[in-house]
Amino acid sequence: MHPTKEDVEFFLPKTLRQNLQDDLDCSVDTKNGKKYLELMEFAPLRQLGSRHDDAPTQHNGGVMTDIFIKEVRKKSEKYKNLTDVFLVTYVTERALNLMPYLRPIKSQLNQSQLSLERVYYVSLHGTTGASSLRLYPVDGAVLSRAEEARWRSITFFTPRHSDMRVGESSVEIPIPKNFTNGNGDN
Repeated sequence: MHPTKEDVEFFLPKTLRQNLQDDLDCSVDTKNGKKYLELMEFAPLRQLGSRHDDAPTQHNGGVMTDIFIKEVRKKSEKYKNLTDVFLVTYVTERALNLMPYLRPIKSQLNQSQLSLERVYYVSLHGTTGASSLRLYPVDGAVLSRAEEARWRSITFFTPRHSDMRVGESSVEIPIPKNFTNGNGDN
């Protein structure tokens, strides 16, 4: 079973109010005033030429980073006339997990001029848990050109849950025969 937008909302603070008239998903009162939350599922299936049930498990770091940054910039542009907007990003398909790309994503976001006050990534752990990470703004997140180039050249493999076989004391994950990490290593 894939986590859903409702699963993400379950882990958000219970003081959230769903916005019925605004375009933004939720609002919450904080000690710094009212904040607005926009939820963004990262599911670049159209860009990758696939559907949820056959989402690719191998991704180039540069391609995935570029797609994510483009989607965040669209949201930033959409809300450029508003203040106090937090963007909360998440994925529902494990094969599209953003964890391998967070360093270059944070680097590029923190070199960008965004209208968003903050950008977070929520990593769902099935439907029973979640963790969050602030992506923007973050001090010291900018990578050197050499580090950025290295991250952009790596191919990552993220198996789908349906591809894994769980044994009594182990998990078997089939690695594709043609998989390479971008450095020529298998």
